Amino acid sequence: MSNNNFGQCGIDFALDYFNSNHFLKQFKLANNTINNMDGIDKLCQIVETHPSIEFLTLENCKGGDINGYEMLTRIMNAGKNKLEEMYLSSNNISTEEGTYLSDFLTNNSVLKSLCLEKNKLNDHDAVTIAKALKHNSTLHGIDLTGNNITKTGWTALRKAEFDDTSLNAAASSNHTCNIRYPPDGSDLIEGLNIIEMNGDRNFTKAFDPRWVRRKKLYTVLSSRNRDNSNVGHFDDIPVEILPNILHSVRRYSNYHIPPTEEDEKFTPPFLSQAIGHVNPLSLVYEICRNWEESIAVFEALSSCG
Repeated sequence: MSNNNFGQCGIDFALDYFNSNHFLKQFKLANNTINNMDGIDKLCQIVETHPSIEFLTLENCKGGDINGYEMLTRIMNAGKNKLEEMYLSSNNISTEEGTYLSDFLTNNSVLKSLCLEKNKLNDHDAVTIAKALKHNSTLHGIDLTGNNITKTGWTALRKAEFDDTSLNAAASSNHTCNIRYPPDGSDLIEGLNIIEMNGDRNFTKAFDPRWVRRKKLYTVLSSRNRDNSNVGHFDDIPVEILPNILHSVRRYSNYHIPPTEEDEKFTPPFLSQAIGHVNPLSLVYEICRNWEESIAVFEALSSCG
């Protein structure tokens, strides 16, 4: 029911149809203006009680008397236990520096895709959303482009998706949510490496988190290998687990080799190669050459049979 220039009577008809069709899974009312909060409240009541709705699109529906933040919170609250996809772009939404959106994402285990493109979100929102993504493993895609987010906000989001400051930070990053970034060449992402991300650049697919995680870890190891600094970051790791480290190097390097045909469909061609990734043998050589006592450990393990 999108793009019909509905008046109030048309909106009422659309909502009545939505309410009466208990098998409906998707409801789209894009580019049809809802002029007052009574219409939003009626929509929310239907969403909250509807037995099968999963997908809601309200792109460019906010009328002049509607508060965008109230619209956002009421719809999210109504759909928190059932909506898997929400598209709320172009609705003049700002959060008024609140934390409802980030709190919602932190605690929601149902939503898989959220589009808030072309609203009035800012760096505060981006930073709080980035923090929420540390705790969310359900969301597969989020689009925040076209908002008032500067490079500060995009940097925070990128760090949530791939924190390459350490192996632990990389492992603890979000490996499930595909964040949509501004286009290549934009000053907003200048200098940010957004190649090793969780999904394709077209925002259509989130990759298997197992392979994404391995690739990120291997990226950190590769970048340190170029200046021979990996072992310097292992100071607090007991040398006795050196074999485990070497085994991990091999496992991380195999991020592009799905073990089954079922896994293969979640591993796109772009994951098969990465610019700047070194040969795993180079990492093994670096670690064995520089890690003090490593040879003694190997000899001890060998003598144990």
